[in-house]
Amino acid sequence: MEEKIKGPALSQEQIGVINEIKTVETAVLKLINSIKDQEIMPVDKRWIAIGTTDIEKGFMSVIKGVCNNVN
Repeated sequence: MEEKIKGPALSQEQIGVINEIKTVETAVLKLINSIKDQEIMPVDKRWIAIGTTDIEKGFMSVIKGVCNNVN
């Protein structure tokens, strides 16, 4: 099971949203890995790796946006 985010600097709402984001991220990355690892159709693993990195960066950016209280 993934580690849930916690910390005194974040509100309970922020922690809840971040945990939801991390749950979705885990599901998306699991789907991508299943596509990469299947043998039914050929896939370009290099592009899948690039897409995976970009998706990880996207989720990280959204989490950073939730953590920063800049209005």
